[in-house]
Amino acid sequence: MARENILGDGVGVRFAATDVSGRAALAGTGDGLLVTNPGTNTVYFVLGDASVVAPTPGATAGVPVLPGTSARYALDPHAAYYGEVHAAAICNYGQTGELIIHRVSR
Repeated sequence: MARENILGDGVGVRFAATDVSGRAALAGTGDGLLVTNPGTNTVYFVLGDASVVAPTPGATAGVPVLPGTSARYALDPHAAYYGEVHAAAICNYGQTGELIIHRVSR
């Protein structure tokens, strides 16, 4: 995962997702996320603390982000990981993808 200035107003995380879970801390203090999948395969993500792991795709794979789409998500201010959100991402077996996650204000 590489950190880079994605939206011009802060630092986001760009995941090079594979069929093995990868994890990174999300910088910023916003109460929401902007999640973008610029690739050609579905990428799944989950949120949690520093030990979060994306489960193998299936019934519990996390939130699917379809190819070529973006979505905004609100963070639950009561979640234990709210202050230091980490994300984990994974693709289906044998696939690769890309996911960009940026912490933003709603």
